[in-house]
Order: sequence, then C-alpha cells, then structure tokens
Amino acid sequence: MAMIRHRGGDRLLPKLIRYIEERREHQARWTAGLIDHPGQLSVAWGEQDPIAVVEMVHRLAQLRPSINVRTFPDLGHWPSIEDPEALSAVLVDLLG
Repeated sequence: MAMIRHRGGDRLLPKLIRYIEERREHQARWTAGLIDHPGQLSVAWGEQDPIAVVEMVHRLAQLRPSINVRTFPDLGHWPSIEDPEALSAVLVDLLG
C-alpha cells in the first residue's frame, strides 16, 4: 500500500486502470449481476482498497441486505497477498 501511495501514485490509479471507466459506463449491469444473483452471496473486502473502495461494499449491502460482508480494516486490494491467513480464516468461516 505504501508503494501505491508513494509520491501521490494513488491519485493516478483512475488514469492507469481503464476498466474503471467501463465500470462507470456499465454500472447498472455490474450491480444487477450482484443484486439479482439467486444464490447466497458473501464478500471479503479490504477497507484500505484504493480501487474498490469500501463505500462500494457498503452500498452493495444496502442494495442486497442478505449479503454477508466481512471487511479487513488494515488490508487493501489484495487481502490474499497482504494477509492470507486472515482471509483463509474468513473463507473457512463463511463456507463452514
């Protein structure tokens, strides 16, 4: 995370990551896929994610109250790399 923020690099991410524009353009389609999915839905989210910001998962929880949300206050975009043990524990709990 520190490397992403080095010299303001985090402010450049939207310019570097083209799919963000596509996500904005097709937001209704992305959201509908998550909201209308007929099965159980659980997400594990890094609260420090500069790309998929935590407000996104809060909004998803508003739109789909049955969703099971687990957040990691100190993790970012790659919880599986940043703290694989913490993510594994959450996944075992969600699947158990």
